[in-house]
Amino acid sequence: MRYDIGFVIDPPLHRTVAADTESSQDPSDVNSSESITESITEALTEAMVRLDIASSTGIGVLLSDDETLHRLNRDHRGVDRTTDVLSFRSAGESDGFVRPPDETDPYLGDLAISVPQAALGAAQAGHALIDELRLLAVHGLLHLIGHDDATEEGANEMERIERELGVRS
Repeated sequence: MRYDIGFVIDPPLHRTVAADTESSQDPSDVNSSESITESITEALTEAMVRLDIASSTGIGVLLSDDETLHRLNRDHRGVDRTTDVLSFRSAGESDGFVRPPDETDPYLGDLAISVPQAALGAAQAGHALIDELRLLAVHGLLHLIGHDDATEEGANEMERIERELGVRS
């Protein structure tokens, strides 16, 4: 199956991780942007297949820093702090911030992931940054298709699905 997954990386990954002084993630451990986007694309594609999401469905992914996620969280959710991942469901019109939806293909929406927050999460969980980025991407995908972790029941369900999809241990 083919899915349309687009990426924007701003600022560059090495600057994003290096700016995070609280993380034990070594910036030299960050693979090339290409290998990171390939790994995230693989995780999202596998999840979309297993979740029976129509082929040619599109998603935009922004890999960014805490400042950007803080601003997006404040402006779109009214929460004045950074976060690890945000999901913006497409309303079926050109409202995506990563790229506008193609008029012929279904477009789920956009994900914004804070690389410094992912590095912190990886350090806390004791796994690699790429594993955390894959988890956050799939977590965001679950939000795009309607899952919500605002309640304990919803959070447990999302974690169960993430384990089934192989992105959460």
